[in-house]
Amino acid sequence: MLTSLRLVNFKNFADETLKLGPFTVIVGANASGKSNIRDAFRFLNGIGRGYTLAEIFGGKVGSGGETVWERIRGAPGELVRMGQTPLDEMGEFYANLEVETKGQRLGYSISVGINPNAQDGVRLLSEMVLSAGRPVFGTLTSEIEWHYIREARPALALPLSQDPISEVSRSHLCTVIQGMRFLDPSPVRLREPSIPGATTLGDYGQNLPSVLESICAYAD
Repeated sequence: MLTSLRLVNFKNFADETLKLGPFTVIVGANASGKSNIRDAFRFLNGIGRGYTLAEIFGGKVGSGGETVWERIRGAPGELVRMGQTPLDEMGEFYANLEVETKGQRLGYSISVGINPNAQDGVRLLSEMVLSAGRPVFGTLTSEIEWHYIREARPALALPLSQDPISEVSRSHLCTVIQGMRFLDPSPVRLREPSIPGATTLGDYGQNLPSVLESICAYAD
């Protein structure tokens, strides 16, 4: 179960923490940030699915030319809270997700730098996975972090890369992040033919015929 989400300099959020329970409803006026919260969850979901940062922010196309991941809304430069960084410098946003699963209290934090005017416009700055508040593994960007992670037991220190660390995919945390769904059915997409063999309903209702066929076959 998701228990909290903290966002720092992500879109319109300066530093806010959303507490979550078994059933949470978010309401608010237009342009108050509801969709931005959804975008933050989609960003984390993309990491759980094993996509690169470029795919998360730009979209991903499957081998058959079908869209398997819709890009996060807005240009990369719009992901960092407006007015926090000069246009010619790199801005940074931070997200922290906490979950409870299989009797464990797990956390995941990630910091991403964005400079739309640079060649490497999107960069992974740091990330860490925690269990019961203690770091389990994460990237290293300074001697201070190196000492912090090395002294925590058990812990695995990893070199900084430009894509989310693969260890996330081997943790219980990934099961929760991957399980997020963002359904926004579109009548047009619901009527489209299914991809052969597809048994997962897409966020916009893709593959409905084959999903229904699979459900009926299971019921029989």
